[in-house]
Amino acid sequence: MHENARSIALAERLGASLDKHAQRSNPEVYPCLVYRHPKSEVLS
Repeated sequence: MHENARSIALAERLGASLDKHAQRSNPEVYPCLVYRHPKSEVLS
């Protein structure tokens, strides 16, 4: 289980999705997951 499983579950419940192509600085040194919420125009 991922150490941020609760945060990931919350982000997904709020409509966010994992951005597998997000640019991150030094992912080898500072690994992280990037979740993005849809733009408000898409929701309406």
